[in-house]
Amino acid sequence: MVQTQVLPAALTYKAKLAESVKMQKDCGVDASVELDVLKSLSDLTRNLLDQSNQLMTNLEDSHKKLDEEAF
Repeated sequence: MVQTQVLPAALTYKAKLAESVKMQKDCGVDASVELDVLKSLSDLTRNLLDQSNQLMTNLEDSHKKLDEEAF
């Protein structure tokens, strides 16, 4: 679910937010709030991906152990 729904949604929102920041800067408008949100979202998205990958690795390792113990 994280890989197929949450991360794609977060990345889509991140891209829209980045475009908004760029447009505001191009117009000379203060985009500091949006930029802070974008930076935070970027960090959180990276953390979510790392944690999701670690979970998948742990699950695969657990399944391998169970398979080995079954024989």
